[in-house]
Amino acid sequence: MSGNPRDMDGFLPLLSTTDIKNKLSVGDLVLNYLGDPDKSIECQDIGLFIDNVIPWLSNGNPKVVQNGLEILTYLADRMGHDFKPYVSTIIQPTIDRLGDSKDATREKAHLVLLKIMEKSCMTPQQLLDRLRPAFTHKNAKLREEALVLLTTTLNEHGADEMALSGIIPSIVKLLSDPSEKVRETALNTLTDMYRHVGERLRVDLQRKHNVPQAKLMLLLKKFDQLKASGDLMPLAMSSDGE
Repeated sequence: MSGNPRDMDGFLPLLSTTDIKNKLSVGDLVLNYLGDPDKSIECQDIGLFIDNVIPWLSNGNPKVVQNGLEILTYLADRMGHDFKPYVSTIIQPTIDRLGDSKDATREKAHLVLLKIMEKSCMTPQQLLDRLRPAFTHKNAKLREEALVLLTTTLNEHGADEMALSGIIPSIVKLLSDPSEKVRETALNTLTDMYRHVGERLRVDLQRKHNVPQAKLMLLLKKFDQLKASGDLMPLAMSSDGE
């Protein structure tokens, strides 16, 4: 690779290289470039640039995948609301990486999704809608990470940003998942949800959902502990009187 590109247009033709060593070098150069706030991200066709990064997310080399995710996070961060038109292109490949076998890849996929919400390119509800299939995906890691992302989104954006009632049946189902880690995460997710919505969730779980008795008892105990410790969010406390 001769000389380092001086701008985004210079990087564009390099993104599609199939040589892994070159791809890793290009990734490092792009990340260094994007990480420098003094470097302009103006280019002839940012959409084409992003389109050329998407295949990185399905590359066989984990480091290439991670670089691709990191490039998207930088772009979302620097473009802000202008990144919104490209969300529909990147969202599914990024969600797919939540089920990756590598911790670092899953973590970087989370960061992309959290960044596009932070920059108001996507609402928490829109993310939740896109996440729905992940809760029933055959990949247990993806089911687990979808729950983790839901909890993080809840903690960062609050319960009033999402219609949580629609997703509760899926989470209840995951309480009986074949994977112990998924079952545990589903339990934690519902507990965290209670912190945000309060007694409405207790009532719903008891009346509307077929929660296995042992799990229900455990959840109710956790809810009581949260309530007793005063660890509920204001929205949850205001719903107690309903």
